[in-house]
Amino acid sequence: MQVFLFDGQSGRYIGSLAAQRAPRSLSGQPVWHLPPNATFVPPPAVEANQTAVYQNGSWKVVSELESETEQPLEVKFIKASARSSKKES
Repeated sequence: MQVFLFDGQSGRYIGSLAAQRAPRSLSGQPVWHLPPNATFVPPPAVEANQTAVYQNGSWKVVSELESETEQPLEVKFIKASARSSKKES
């Protein structure tokens, strides 16, 4: 069983992975874990300059330009404090 991953903010398709089966279920039927921002529904096929986006419970195909209008992530770098290289006596 495959699960299909999407970005939690934009819904953009990220990739897929094998679902993990639950160790046991009360019904005796197989139960699969669904990670956050994932679905069992496969994304549609896309052409060049298109991408699949998961919104409101279903996939839609949008142009790459349309999907790139999302805001870029802000990355902040924090300088690590220098560790003392002095040996304790």
